Amino acid sequence: HGTASLEESRKLLSIITNLDFKPADIKHSSLRTMARHVRRAMLPGNHEVFKRSFAEELDGKQVLDFYWTDPIDAMKRSVAKLQYNGKLYTTFKPGTSIFHPDDRAFDLANSGMVFQGACLVDTESSPLLALFYADASFSGQSMSHHPIYMCLLNLHEDERMKPRNWIPVGWIPVYDDSRDDRPGRGYESTAARKVRLYHQCWIEFLDGWAERTKDAMLLPWADGVTRSTRLFLGGVMGDQQEGDKYTGEPCLYHRCYAPRKRYLDTDTDFEVKTMRKVRQRVECAAAGVFMKGNNRTRIVKWDPDGRNVRPGPGAKFYESQRIKAGAHLFFNAFWLIPHFCINLMYMRDTMHQIDSGVIISFLKAILRKFRECVEIPLGITGAAAKKITNRLRRLLGKERTASGHLMYGAHACLVPVNFATTNVFKQLEEKQKAARNTRACDYRHLLLLLPFILSNLFRDEVEEHNSHNQGNPVVDPSEELIGVTNVFLRWYKLFRQTTPGKTGAEINILRSLSDRLLDLFRTVFPYHNKLNRHIMDTEKVHSIRHCHLDVTNYANPINCCCDGPEGGHKTWVHEQGLKTNQGSSSAKTLMTHSLNKEASQLLCDAVRCRVEDGDASAENWTDSRGKALAPDRFWSSGIESEIAGDDEGPCKGIELNIWERAKVRRHIVHTLVGGGGQHRGFDALDY
Repeated sequence: HGTASLEESRKLLSIITNLDFKPADIKHSSLRTMARHVRRAMLPGNHEVFKRSFAEELDGKQVLDFYWTDPIDAMKRSVAKLQYNGKLYTTFKPGTSIFHPDDRAFDLANSGMVFQGACLVDTESSPLLALFYADASFSGQSMSHHPIYMCLLNLHEDERMKPRNWIPVGWIPVYDDSRDDRPGRGYESTAARKVRLYHQCWIEFLDGWAERTKDAMLLPWADGVTRSTRLFLGGVMGDQQEGDKYTGEPCLYHRCYAPRKRYLDTDTDFEVKTMRKVRQRVECAAAGVFMKGNNRTRIVKWDPDGRNVRPGPGAKFYESQRIKAGAHLFFNAFWLIPHFCINLMYMRDTMHQIDSGVIISFLKAILRKFRECVEIPLGITGAAAKKITNRLRRLLGKERTASGHLMYGAHACLVPVNFATTNVFKQLEEKQKAARNTRACDYRHLLLLLPFILSNLFRDEVEEHNSHNQGNPVVDPSEELIGVTNVFLRWYKLFRQTTPGKTGAEINILRSLSDRLLDLFRTVFPYHNKLNRHIMDTEKVHSIRHCHLDVTNYANPINCCCDGPEGGHKTWVHEQGLKTNQGSSSAKTLMTHSLNKEASQLLCDAVRCRVEDGDASAENWTDSRGKALAPDRFWSSGIESEIAGDDEGPCKGIELNIWERAKVRRHIVHTLVGGGGQHRGFDALDY
């Protein structure tokens, strides 16, 4: 990991593999200092945390400090991690299907159009594509920052889903509306300031990207091979709110020009949005081109690199020109990134988009359908939610089988059911919103149960009513709703299909199913909300028409899944102290801690690989008494050793993590004790 720090790295290796380690044996006596040396040794030339303050130009009252590390250097470190050996895609390879061997299939990340396009840019080099993920909801309540996570699209899907492989590379400040004591309109509005802050942070974060990635470079990969490598931005991920910030288009769909009231229209193929078209409209609107007569004047000004954003003479017309442009009149940070289009390469997480979005809207629409068709005519308001809840709770009840055994109903159901799942309809009926303790997977499981739960829900009540009121019959919509649910399930199953890969014919089926589903949403639920909008006419529902683009671009829905970074957030932030993210200084501390964690993981991987490979000579592995240590001492090799306690080293089958044990107060002397039964666990601290 760098010749300049080779000697220091060797010292650290001798410390971490020494059972008799004592603070007096080295120059630092606390693990805090040790972590700093680990970072300098394992991250040579890239242990600096950069800072940029946006307080004065945005608000003047809040501390808006952005902290980040170099993303390109982070990519170089990631591709060389020994743990990724044999787990990286190096070139484009068309996918295949066992059912259609002659057709191209989209199965793995390197079979998608994004990976293929990167290979076509430079056919002599291996592409290295970075994925970034940011979610403002990660900041939590009363928190000051939220992180930017990075991973590689080259990484195999099963590895990219692991939280530890998403590392934080930046901390974006959160703009607090409640502290905005000078609210304004147009250019000075809170919404405009938030978008401006977001893109100014990304401009700093991606500074110099185009110049530094225009040529290929020789990089060592995890398999030990040095390849000619070309760096690309492979995509960014998030939910709907982040999509609005990335594209600068509030409450609009970012992939086409469908108007707000025609999201369920399947008869028209709306014009596709590209970054070039959006940039042209924004720059024209900012220059006042769309204004009539002699009123043409510049609305907003900025420097060629997008910095130093300032209002122009016509700033008072900002809001009207923003509406004409369809986006905020600011320089988008991604305009300077070559071979990238934020409108088409922004990936919507299926958990936020479908599970916690479309499915919830669908469940609300079902309750509305029963209310309009059955509950109001029969005068039994709220009966649908109660009956569905009772049917679901029967799955959690106890029943005696024919053999006399006491069984839970959930045992007879192949779909996982819990108490939160049974209360979904009750919550939606009473609170008009989803409960926080209901997971996204619970909504998926509930969607699978709907055809059985809805069957003949009001058959008895409707038959009794119609027998006495033949002139005004009521129809139970259960069968109609089951039909819509089955189409939804068929579409969702095909969309989430990972193996075998989807062929061109299956993608066409996916598109036709999406159009059919939107048509059913429009006809089966012809109701409007308080704003006189169709209850299913939402941006998330419209995104169903464009889900096939995620398949062709990234091949596998797993590549658009945010489970990895959301799980990693627990490692990088929650474990460092959820309530420490209270100010600007704590953000810098969290960024430093994240670097320390990454460095300790690199050191642990180096130690583990060195031991497992057995390439260390005996004289390099000695304890404090000068006795030789076998290279595989800390992993039981199955061969008896002359050294007592040979199977109780600090690494016994578990990767070391120095920083996990470094959450301690300063000015305390610590001793690092080995693992095993007699040492009370691995990597333990005594103080």
